[in-house]
Amino acid sequence: MINNHLALLSKLREASPLDAAPSRRTLTDHLAARVDEVGAPAFAEFAYLQMVAARIWGAERTAHFTRVLRDARVSPKAQDKCPWQTAERLAGSLPVQWQTALLEQI
Repeated sequence: MINNHLALLSKLREASPLDAAPSRRTLTDHLAARVDEVGAPAFAEFAYLQMVAARIWGAERTAHFTRVLRDARVSPKAQDKCPWQTAERLAGSLPVQWQTALLEQI
C-alpha cells in the first residue's frame, strides 16, 4: 500500500524553488484523506510538510498551507436552536429580579 503522505513529502524534498508549490485544492484533498487514514496526527504531519515547503519556496509562496490546515482544524459552531431559546438563555445571566420582567416582554 502506498503511503500518499510519504510520497508527497518525498516530492516536496525533491522540488526546487523554480517548481510550482502544490495547490490549495491538492493540499486540502491530501489532508482530508490523511485525516481519514490516521486521524489527528495528520495535522502534525501536515505542519511538517508546511515547514519543508517553506524552506523551498518561502513563507509567502506557501501561505496557503496555513489556511488549509486552519480550515481543516476548525469545526462549525453549533447554532442555537431558535432566537427565543437564545433570549431565555441570556436572560438567565441577568439578576433574578430582572429575569421575569424581561421574559414577559419577550
